[in-house]
Amino acid sequence: MLEIRNLMKVYGNKKVLDNINLSFESNKIYGLLGPNGAGKTTMMKIIANRAFPTKGDVRLNGAIVTENEVIQKNVFYVTEKDKYPKDIKMKDLLKWEARFYENFDIEQAKQLAQLFNLDLNKKTNTLSTGYYTIFKVIVSLASNSEVMILDEPVLGIDSLYRGLFYKVLLEYHQKKKNLILIATHLIDEVEPVLEEVIVIDNGNIIRQAPLKELTKGKRLNDVYVEILKEARNG
Repeated sequence: MLEIRNLMKVYGNKKVLDNINLSFESNKIYGLLGPNGAGKTTMMKIIANRAFPTKGDVRLNGAIVTENEVIQKNVFYVTEKDKYPKDIKMKDLLKWEARFYENFDIEQAKQLAQLFNLDLNKKTNTLSTGYYTIFKVIVSLASNSEVMILDEPVLGIDSLYRGLFYKVLLEYHQKKKNLILIATHLIDEVEPVLEEVIVIDNGNIIRQAPLKELTKGKRLNDVYVEILKEARNG
């Protein structure tokens, strides 16, 4: 169980998160939806100990996640802005990750790399945007973390491999029964893998519901737009 309690984040005079309260269950894939600047990335950073709350806290199985190395070994965060060291082979980076994530499976990473036709002997600074993203996704799956946070996980990946990513992600989730949180603007594409949806705008949670209950046969993207318009028009 991942719990967010009375979470607030202020940068200067701007309130980015305003008293957020959320609960996430294991064995579910959540979609975190919201426009740019809504607070998605800030919330994910706080869960992953990349930013600190102004007020409130985040707990995993009852333990506060902030500056908690033991807990963070069970949380893997993939962000589009992550930068691995340049001029280093990916196969060596896998060894680095294995030193921190105790359940990291290097053999699993190698198998996934073959599946995505990624040569682990290449250095990170030789990769295209798509293959760099694929590498980060492979590392996240091989971490076998209790909580996986994926921020725009298919950035730059071509259509063929995006479909493969979602297939592999579902198979992995069905096997591991972990908690996966996906933030993306590709709503139609991610909809088939989601079980629950959270909509955030202006630092506030404006809707949380199971996917089927929320959409009732409609396209998720259409429902999402309706929710935002309703919230902004009062």
